[in-house]
Amino acid sequence: MTSTPQTGGVGTDPLGESARGRWGEEDERGALNLLTPEITVTAAHAVRNGRIYRLDIPIQHDETPAWEYRGAAHRLTLSTSSDPDLFENPAWGAPPGTGANEDMLFLASHNGTHIDALSHVFHDNTMYNGFPADTFRPHSGAGRNGVQRFGPVATRGVVLDIPRALGFEALPADYVISYEDLEAAEARQNTKVQVADAVLIRTGWMEKFFESARAGAPSLYPQPGIGLSAARFLAERDVALVGSDNSAVEGLPSDGGFLASHIALELKRGIPFMENLTLEEVCEAGVSTGLFIISPLSITGASASPIAPFLVT
Repeated sequence: MTSTPQTGGVGTDPLGESARGRWGEEDERGALNLLTPEITVTAAHAVRNGRIYRLDIPIQHDETPAWEYRGAAHRLTLSTSSDPDLFENPAWGAPPGTGANEDMLFLASHNGTHIDALSHVFHDNTMYNGFPADTFRPHSGAGRNGVQRFGPVATRGVVLDIPRALGFEALPADYVISYEDLEAAEARQNTKVQVADAVLIRTGWMEKFFESARAGAPSLYPQPGIGLSAARFLAERDVALVGSDNSAVEGLPSDGGFLASHIALELKRGIPFMENLTLEEVCEAGVSTGLFIISPLSITGASASPIAPFLVT
C-alpha cells in the first residue's frame, strides 16, 4: 500500500457530510447516541474467556507523549508520614503513627490516554451540532458539548492492526492510513466494522515513541494516522467512537489540512476521538473484537477527560 492519501471506497467526502440535528438540535453526545442497551447486551454476549486488556498508558511526568504547550503531568504529594501535625491534633484525633498519604494531580486534559469532548474542535466558528465556538469560555469552559455529556460507554470494540495487515512492524512516521488499509485489516482479521462500534486503530507509533523517549530523544512529529479517506470509511460504517495509539488519531501532519479528520468526524459526525491508547498487547494476542468499556470523568465544561479503557474478550 502507498503512504499517500487514497480516494477509495464509496460515498461523498466526509467534509461535505454533517450529522447536525440527527439526534436533535440540542444534542451534545453525538454518535454515542448509537449506544442503545441492545448494543451493549450484544457486545457483552461476545465475551468468552474474561481476559481483560488495558489500553491506557501511565500518567507520569517523564517519557510520555506531551506537546510542549500542554506541559507534562505532575503528581505532587499533599501529605505523608512526615506531616504528623496535620492529623495528630484534637480536631482529627489520630494517634501517633496514624495518618494518610495524599496527592494532587496536575495535567492537561488532552495529555495521556483521553477522550475528546465534542467541544474540542471548532471550524468556521462552530462546534458539533452548530453550537458557536465562543460558548467555550476561559473560566467556565464548554457551555455546550462538555465531556460531562458523554457518560459511561460499553459497546463492541474492533481492533484494526494496520501495520500487520500491510506487512510492517510499525507504520512509517509519515504514513496516511486509507480507506483501503482499514479494509485490508478487516480482511486479514476476518472481522467487519459495524454500526455503533468503537474502532481502535493500531499504527505501532506508541511503541516507537517509548523507544525514543527511553533513548532520551522523544519524537512527537510526524506521526502516522488516519487520512480523509479513512475518515470516510468510519463515517460510512456509522461508528460510535474511534481511537488510536497516537496523539491525534489522524496523522500528523494532517491529511487535508489542519485537524481535517477531527473536523470531518468529531465536528461534522459527532464521533469522539480517543488518543494515546496502547494496542500492542491486544494485537500481539491476535484479538480483533471484545467488549469495550470506558467511563469519562464527569468534568463540567471540559473539552476532554482522562480515560482508562479496557477490552474484555
